[in-house]
Amino acid sequence: MRAGVVRGYRIHYTLVNDRGVALEDTKKLLDVVNSSLTEVIVGGLEPGHMYQFEMSAYTRRNEGERTRQKRIRTHAAGLYNL
Repeated sequence: MRAGVVRGYRIHYTLVNDRGVALEDTKKLLDVVNSSLTEVIVGGLEPGHMYQFEMSAYTRRNEGERTRQKRIRTHAAGLYNL
């Protein structure tokens, strides 16, 4: 069932410790308003650290289901191209 026109995307991410546990107090949300983008650069990440990402699309009415979690280790500059 179609829920409406996609208005944008939300990228949910958090830092993951050395034991693989997501650190709840580091949760962040990046709101991507341009729904035609196919990639996003997430800045402000700690270089060489592991992060957990999920993404969802949203319409005027609600936010859709999140994607499966993806864990990524940042490059030395603290950037990762999603």
